[in-house]
Amino acid sequence: ITGVIRMEWSRGENEFRCHVVLPANTTATLHLPARAGEVVREGGKALERAEGVRLTRRSDTALELHLGSGSYDFTIARRP
Repeated sequence: ITGVIRMEWSRGENEFRCHVVLPANTTATLHLPARAGEVVREGGKALERAEGVRLTRRSDTALELHLGSGSYDFTIARRP
């Protein structure tokens, strides 16, 4: 396994953004701070439709995701 694992995040008033890059032949577990009722997307798609993303656990305050190699752009937004 060679390459850089990168994660960047930012938080606004109503939205949290997280950008993750995993090199080839790498997997990762990502914990996102998503409360019940918040909308979580990857690349603008619902998590169920996002390639390389598998939801492994959900609680009232967080999501645990299994990621394959690639680049991901997660957004967590409060419902209006």
